[in-house]
Formats: sequence, C-alpha cells, structure tokens
Amino acid sequence: MLRSELLLPLVVEGRIPMRQFSTWSSAVAWLAAGTAVLLVPCLALAAPEDAGTGPVGGAPAGVTETPSPQAPVSIAPAPEDVPIADKIRALAGDPLDRIVADAKERDALRRFYAERNHAPVWIRGGAATEKFRAAVARLKAADGDGLDASDYPVPDIARAAGDPDQLARAELTLMASLMTYARHAQSGRVNPSRISPNVAATPPVPEPPHVLATLANADDVAGALDAFNPPHRAFRELRAKLRELRSAGSTEPALVRRRGGQAKGSVVDSVLANMERWRWLPRDLGPAYVLVNVPNYTLDVMQGERSVFHTRIVVGKKDTPSPIFSDEIENVQANPTWYVPPSLVYGKYLPALARDPDVLRRMGLNVARARDGTVSVSQPPGPRNALGRLKVNFPNPFHVYLHDTPDKHLFAREQRAYSSGCMRVQNPDQFAAHVLAIGGADGNYTPARLMSLYGTGERWIPLTSRVPIHIVYMNAYVADGGKLVVRPDIYGYDARVQSALKGRYLVVNERSQRGSSVARSARAARSTVPRSSPERVVQGPFGTGWYQPRSPFGPFGGWNPAGY
Repeated sequence: MLRSELLLPLVVEGRIPMRQFSTWSSAVAWLAAGTAVLLVPCLALAAPEDAGTGPVGGAPAGVTETPSPQAPVSIAPAPEDVPIADKIRALAGDPLDRIVADAKERDALRRFYAERNHAPVWIRGGAATEKFRAAVARLKAADGDGLDASDYPVPDIARAAGDPDQLARAELTLMASLMTYARHAQSGRVNPSRISPNVAATPPVPEPPHVLATLANADDVAGALDAFNPPHRAFRELRAKLRELRSAGSTEPALVRRRGGQAKGSVVDSVLANMERWRWLPRDLGPAYVLVNVPNYTLDVMQGERSVFHTRIVVGKKDTPSPIFSDEIENVQANPTWYVPPSLVYGKYLPALARDPDVLRRMGLNVARARDGTVSVSQPPGPRNALGRLKVNFPNPFHVYLHDTPDKHLFAREQRAYSSGCMRVQNPDQFAAHVLAIGGADGNYTPARLMSLYGTGERWIPLTSRVPIHIVYMNAYVADGGKLVVRPDIYGYDARVQSALKGRYLVVNERSQRGSSVARSARAARSTVPRSSPERVVQGPFGTGWYQPRSPFGPFGGWNPAGY
C-alpha cells in the first residue's frame, strides 16, 4: 500500500494535523512521488487549524525548537524588466569583479540578486525609480558627510535608456556605490592600525547582506544611508560645522577657536580627520561610560550623551603615547604599589644609584636584585607613591590605567603630556566614586569613604558590572557655546589621518606600547605559581621574588610593567 493511501484519510479526519510535518515539502517527501499532489489540498485544509498553535514540528509542551532559517522571499521581475534581469544575471558572474572591488561585498551582491531572480531594485519598466534618483542625490552629497563623493560613481541613466545591458550595469553600479558609501560612512576609509601601533580601534564594519536588505526595503533611501553614519552627538556637531565652514568659504572663520598653541594645517582637514576617527568607535558606547580625550587632556563620565563628571588629566609624552582603544573598567584599587617599569629602572634609577647608593632609599623606593643579576624597583603604597592613592584598572594589552598622582601642580598647565602612557586624574576620588556607582560596587563608595581607605595596605574594590571606557584622539570638537575648538596634534595622528584620507599613508616610526617582552616574561613567571597558594610570588620581569597577597583580578594583580 502506498503511503498516501494511509495518510490521506488521517489528514482528512484531522488525526494527523499539518504541524506533524515541519514543512509542506517534508510531508510531500513522505509520499510516493506519483501521489504527492493528492495531499496538497488536504494539507491546505489543515493549515488554518494549526496556525500559531505552537512550535513548528510538534515539539512537546515546554520545549522550544530552534526555527529553521527563513528562506528569502522570491521576487519575479516584472515582464518588462525580464531583459534587464537576464543581463544582471550575466553580469553577476565574472564581469562583476570589474564593478565591485570588495570581494565580500561582491559575493553578497551575487547572492542578493540570485535570491530575487535578478529583478532590479532601482529600475522599473526600463526607467529609473524615485528611489534611484534619491539614492543618486544622496551619494552626490557625500562631501557633506565628511566623505568624498568621487568614491561613489553614479550611472548616467539617460544614456542607458532602452538598452537592457546598460540598464543592468547602471543597477549594479549604483548598488556597488551605495554599499561602498555605507561601509565608509559607518567604519571609515582609513585603516587605524596604519596610523600608529598604539591605535587599537576596531571600526564597526557593516555586514554587506544587512546593507543590501536595508537599502532594498527602505522607503526613505536618503534616511537609510544617513543612518550608517555615526549616531554620536559629537560627530553630528562636527558634520554641521564642516558644512558651515565650507559655506563660509574660509578655512579660518570667526567660528573657530584654537587652543593650546598653534594647531597647524587646514581646519577643514582637521574636522574631516576627527570625523573619520569617530567612525572607528563602537556605535553603542554604552548607557554610561568613561570618555578620555587624549589631545584635550580631559576625562568625562557620560550618561548617554551628557557629561555628569569632568576633570583634567595628564597623558603620555610623544615618545610614550597614551594608546587609543576601547575597553571595560573592572575594579578600583586603593593604595596601589608601583612597580617601576624597566625603562625607568635602567634608564634613570640605576645610573642615579651608581652615583649615590642611598638615593633610591631617600625616594622611598625598594631595590631588589635577582639571582640572574637583574634589578627591580618598587614603591610601596603611601602619599609619595607615583600612582597616588587610587588606581582604576581595565586590563588591556597596553598595560595602562588611570590613577592618582602626587604631582598635582601639572594639572594647572595647558598642555599636559608628561606620563609614560598611563593617564593621571586630577580628581581621582570623585572619578572613582562615579565609576563604582555605575559599576554597582557593593557599598556606597562616596569620595569621602574612598579617602578614608587611604593608608599603607592595598585594597581592591571590584565592580558588579563593567563600565565601558573609550580612550579617543579628538583634537577638534564643538564646545558647549557652539564654537569649533581645534587643539594641537600632540602625537601627529591628525596629520597622518589627513594624509591617509588623501590617499597617502605616512611612514610611522613609533614604538608600540603594546604587550612588551617584559610583560610576557612576567606573565610566564607568575603562571608557574600554584593558584591554590595563599600568596603568589610576584616575579616581575626580573625574578625578584617580591611577595604580595594573591589577587582575584587576574595574573598581574597590582603589578603593571608599562609605566605610570
């Protein structure tokens, strides 16, 4: 007996509902090929009864099945567009390599048009649609977004009229330009790693299938394209100032204020470079986060786009720059020990020790010599400690952090690039209190309570939830009064981005602050100590045998080899 002879009566009687099969095709496959067509009307009758009654496939109550990926909706080209669709199909082969440069976008474009039977998106009835004209107009205005409109060629639809091959090329050329615009608008045109080894930004590159689906389904194409630009208020303010500068016809109108000495170069070029660097940031900075602006020497605690705390900072010198990256704050440390970086040990302290054997003791520094002859220097907690009383940790490959300092006089200076890479905070107790409140630390840590912890013993305060931190390099921004502020390019990053935007990457001769061999050797040395031990030997880079209580905050505890 054929399977259909068993199944059909049961379906008609409702004893085997539609949901017994995950899809119609699975039910049809159950039948013999010659009788499958007989089941379709019965399944159609059963389908309304079972619509929306539970997971497809008849899973038991309380069990949710993983849904199968939804197949793309098939679109048939209009009869008058079939010749264009045929040409698109032909061009989607090897000729597409000459239209779309990016391999990932090219593959996505092929799949996109194959799923819609190569029906055009921007052309109907052999003519450009309103969406076509809106897309072309938006691409031609790309200069106003801080981009270069010449990067997004638009087809001459008038010349293509009546020619299916040229209309198909116009369709694909426009789609390729729109995909390029979306990528440039969202993630920029410059590779951050080629600007400096100390720039570790990860631009949020949009996925090509998402771009294609967004544009194809958008009623407002101009709005959909604009949404690929950074959503941050500071970017939008720079974009408005860019348009104002260009309309003013001057690179130095009254609306610009230069701070901290003469900032070289064109104001427009600096605005463009800063807009580019905003594209490197995550689109979602977090509901509450810390924003450190290195060339402005400032730190802000942000709630959304509103600053709830602002203070001055000291940043790295030009030859030991503070790195640019995003991370998450994990804990706050009171009364930190300072483990002097090897560059200072061998470049400064050992020569001084050779001249005066008692100089480091008078400075409150401890010197230890390992069996292999290497020397290490540390400074115990206290008022003279180089890290001050508080340290805010966000473990990162550059081994930098935010901390207090006994050298308060530096905060009165306009330019404050004096550190070895870490960032010193003018009001660390207030800053730490904000971080601990946002991070949900156990206890009400007010500035007064934090100050009450000051002493000689290290204290660690973990966060319940990590707080995002974004260390940025924005030397052009719009101040609260609406003035465009341009700060000096202290590390030369602005000039490098400006040159890259014009098609030429400058040669970079800069030492990386990232994970040094010293840090790696220290990690290897400490990893040999059993984690069950109540104390861990802090070998540091020189195997000195310092001891400190085992820390729950990772293999380094309070030791940091990158400087202060």
